[in-house]
This record gives sequence, C-alpha cells and structure tokens, in this order.
Amino acid sequence: MYLPDMPVSVAFGGLVVASNLGRVKAGKWSWEELRRRSLYQTLVFGLLFHCPDSLSAFIWYPDWNLGYFTPFSRVGWPLALLMEAGLLALLLLGRWLALRAASRRPALAWAPVLASFAAFAAVMALIWDRYSHLGPYEQYHRSLAPLASLNPTFQMFTALAGAYLLVPFAVLILNNFLGAKKEGVL
Repeated sequence: MYLPDMPVSVAFGGLVVASNLGRVKAGKWSWEELRRRSLYQTLVFGLLFHCPDSLSAFIWYPDWNLGYFTPFSRVGWPLALLMEAGLLALLLLGRWLALRAASRRPALAWAPVLASFAAFAAVMALIWDRYSHLGPYEQYHRSLAPLASLNPTFQMFTALAGAYLLVPFAVLILNNFLGAKKEGVL
C-alpha cells in the first residue's frame, strides 16, 4: 500500500547513509565520497527495486494501493507515476536527512531511520482496516471487501513483492557493513 511506503522510503534512504558511516568515521571515506556513493546506492535501489515494487501494486490492486481513499479511476496512470516519483524523492529525502544529521553528530544518522519506522507504525495503526481488506473501492466502502488474508493470490503477491524489495536492500546494507568490516572499520 502506498501510504506506508512513504515513511519506509525515508527510512531506506537513511539506512543507506547510516550503513556506510563507519567508513567516514574511520577516515576511509571523505564526506564527499559518502554523499556520492550513497546517492548512487539510493538511486539504483529506488529505480530498480522500490518504485517497480510499489508500481506493481498499482497494476494488480490499484484501489487497495490507494488505501481506498479515492478510486484509481479518479487518479489514473499519470498521477500514479507521479506518486512513484514521490517515493524516489522520499528515498532521497531520507538520505539527505541522514547526511545532514550525521554531519552534526554521526550517531544522529540513525534518527531519521528510527523516526521513519515510528511513522510507519503510526500509519499502519491508523489504516489497518484499509490495509487488511481487499477489493474495489466501492466494495470496501460498502463493507463488502473480504479480508486480504483470505485471498491466496494476494498473499503470494505480497510475499513476492516483499522479497523483491527487501532481499536486494538487505544485500545492499549487508554489503555496506561487510565492506566496512573487511576494510577494518568495524
């Protein structure tokens, strides 16, 4: 669902910076090197994984992806693609916030990440009913949309979408930490 993807995007951008910060503290990378590499990592992850993952929800479950706040027929593809560009902007915002915080005090690079996860939890608490039902906009608003957990196709979709998103991100972050460890930073 798009709404919870927003704070997750900020967190992912911040994690890219935070996972590389040890190299700066150890003097292996300059701040400029961290800015450059984190930009590259954030853009590659966003363009190859994060935005296509969210876009697939617009293709298969458009009203659900909009949280039943408005029918997809009102939004259409131009706005959906603009919303995907917004996710990429939020990834870059998370990166920028972490860089800004870390330049003041390195441990603060984790602050935007933790705040984003707290925002994610708050969003999920507020929209849980919308998140847990699946069906067209009209069906949801007439309280006729079935639970998403009863739809095996949707369960497979969310499992594959989650793996498509989280596995490459975990590899990226793990690579950042392992690279730092190999360089003797951690």
